[in-house]
Order: sequence, then C-alpha cells, then structure tokens
Amino acid sequence: MMMGRLTLLFMWSVVLALAGEMSSAASRPNIVFMMADDLGWADVGFHGSPIPTPHLDSLVRDGVRLDRNYVNSICSVSRSALMTGVCTVRTGVTNHTPLPLKYRLLPALLRDAGYQTWMCGKWHLGGQEDPAQLPHARGFDHFYGHLHGAIDYFAHTNPETGEPDWQRNGVQVKEDGYSIYRLADEAIKMITSRDPQRPFFLYLAFNGVHGPLGATPELLAKFSAVPDKKLRSLRAAVSGIDEGVGRILAALDRLALNQNTLVVFCSDNGGLLSQQASNLPLRGEKGQPWEGGVRSASAIRWPGQLRAGSVSVQLMWIGDWLPTLATVAKIAPASLPPALDGVDMWPSLSQNKHSDRPMFFVGAGGMAAFDNDWKLVIPERHAAPALFHITVDPNETTDMAAKEPERLARMLKALRAVESSAPPKSPDEKNGGKKIKMSNH
Repeated sequence: MMMGRLTLLFMWSVVLALAGEMSSAASRPNIVFMMADDLGWADVGFHGSPIPTPHLDSLVRDGVRLDRNYVNSICSVSRSALMTGVCTVRTGVTNHTPLPLKYRLLPALLRDAGYQTWMCGKWHLGGQEDPAQLPHARGFDHFYGHLHGAIDYFAHTNPETGEPDWQRNGVQVKEDGYSIYRLADEAIKMITSRDPQRPFFLYLAFNGVHGPLGATPELLAKFSAVPDKKLRSLRAAVSGIDEGVGRILAALDRLALNQNTLVVFCSDNGGLLSQQASNLPLRGEKGQPWEGGVRSASAIRWPGQLRAGSVSVQLMWIGDWLPTLATVAKIAPASLPPALDGVDMWPSLSQNKHSDRPMFFVGAGGMAAFDNDWKLVIPERHAAPALFHITVDPNETTDMAAKEPERLARMLKALRAVESSAPPKSPDEKNGGKKIKMSNH
C-alpha cells in the first residue's frame, strides 16, 4: 500500500512538473520575424501603394503600424544589427565581410532559452568560406535558403557567378520553384512539425524584392496593364511577398497559434529607385542615409497584447529587436550579451506610449545619427553634415545646421566617436572587398 502511494505521488509530481513546463512555454509567445529585401516605403498598401498587399495590411489592421522603425541603408549592415543588437559600425560588417564569430546572436539567445529556432531565406552574413559562420552554426536549429546577397528567383543561383546558392543546413539542394513561395512553404513545414511543448522563433528573410527581379506568370498577370516591364516585375514581386506572408498567417490561424504568436514585418532597407521602387514622400533610396533609405515599412502584431489598428511613432532601431524580443521571451537582462546598443522597446510598444531613446546611428558609407526629434545626416564620406528636425520635417527639406550649431556639434561628436570604435579594416576590405566572396548587393 505504501509503495502504491509513493508511486502515485511520484507520478503526480511528474504530471505537475510537465504541466509547469507546458504553462511556461505557453506563457512565452512564438516569434515570427519576416523581413523583405529592398522594399520601398511606399510599395505597401498600408502606405498608400497601388500594389494590393492585403496580408501585409492585415498586420496593421490587427496590430501596430511602426512609423519610425529605422534600419541601415544596405543589406548585410541591417541584418548584422538585427542579429547582434550592436551598431554595425562597431561590428565592422559590410556587404563584403562576414559577421565576426565573437558575437552571440539572437537565435542562440532564444535557443538557450528553450526556443526552437529556424531560418528560411537570405543570410548574407558569411559562411561561404567558413562553415562556422553558417546560420545553423550560429544559433538556428534549421536553415533553408541562400548565403549571398541575391539569387535568381527560379534557378536559385548567384546572379554574379551562376553558381548554385540554395541549401539546407550547409548542403546544397536543387529544388525548382519560385523562391518566395519555397521559403514560405519551408517555414510552414517547420511550424507544422514543431514540438508543441516549446515555443519557436522563425526568421523568414525573403529574397524579394531584391534584383534581379523575378515573378511567376500568375503574379505578372495581375499587373498586365502596367506598361513598364520593370515596374510590372517589381509590383508582381511585392505581391509575391504579400502572398508569402499570407501563407504564414494562414498557417498560424489553421494551427490555432495566432493568439500566442508575435509577428513582426519590416524591410532591411529602402527601395532602389532604378528598380522602380517608391519611397515617396521620403527622400532618397537604398544605399543612402536619407529617410527613403533607412525608414522601414514595418508592422507588429500580437492579438490581445498590442492594440489593434494603432500607430506607433516610437523611435526604434533594428538593433532594438534583440533586447525587445528577449523581454517578450522572458529572458533575464543578465543573460543578454554585454555592450548592446539596442534598447528594450517592449514597454513602449505594449503600452502604446512614446519614450525617449538614446542616440543611435545608421548607414553604410553615408551615415545618420538620430537623437529623438533630430537627425544628423552625412550623405556620403567627407560631405558636409546636415541637420533636420525630423518629426516636423520627415521629408528632410530644411537643413537646420546653421540654426542649431550646438546640437549639430554634439551629435557630430557622438557620431565620430562611434566611427572611431570601428575595428581596423583588413587588406581585402581596403581593396574594396574583392577577395572576399560575398555578394555586393
């Protein structure tokens, strides 16, 4: 009898322990972070685009439109800040250089906290020469996608070399199909086959709408009335991204996961005007520190936790996502990597309020510094700095440098201090990065 009671007590303690684990997992949301490539500010429906983007628009309708989410002006530079929470000037990453191994990345942080971690899409942070720099060696349980900056949407080859660039966990795979759809389908496969007792982090980095543009006949047919071929291709590719996002959202609904899943969408930089992208009414484009190059079309959704249909004017930087998502995942601040430049923005987002943020810096070549309502811009190396009251003048039409000399001097000093903290360039970097096998896209 005593043995039977002990057995029952033991079994009951196991049940309670498992229930506690499941409750803990349920209290931490799944996280889906979707990133478009080179998407223009004005190329989404929620910013008035003629391109229908109903699924992206639904994120704004059911969540929060982020009006001041800033990124860097080119691909790798933004992605490294997202993964590290560190200003890219400090990491030394360019489109020619990989992300140094000394940094502990966002997926590793979440995986150590019990999350399943998956990446589908564009990496562009190394791994071509050193397998230790591949995504699944840096915190992702699973990687499916490409390493370089651009691929052919159907052949899945590097457009610069013609070589295959499509892999699953370090092994090249040959799979036909439209890349945007392929990436979404792989992501859905991971969600469907997940361990339901553990939360997951999905990083879905679409290659669209990076050039060379590609779209299916069905997508192109939607825009047959558009006479300009390049514009037609761009709009079709944007529509493809919207469909890919829709597939993910539908899977979350089908699996009853939407209520406990935080979804973020943004672009890595502004649109490229030569590809017919539109950043209007913002000034500039990809590769430039003007608003059109660094202000990202963005939204965030978490039903019941974020006020549906609201607009956030909170100043945010792409490196803020690491500490912000860590808070959402209930990771203690003491467990975060040291010397982060990112700031936890969850209190502001969840309470729908604005708070001041310390100065931060974006750019690549040309640089910008943001100090809440003010923006310092150096459009290219050795150019004269300009100063804008950016909340009043978001289109950067009136240079206030002459009227605000003290503010200008203070912000310029802070920017120079950050630039002086950059690691020394290697001989390859000084030579334009030509010996480093990373795509310059």
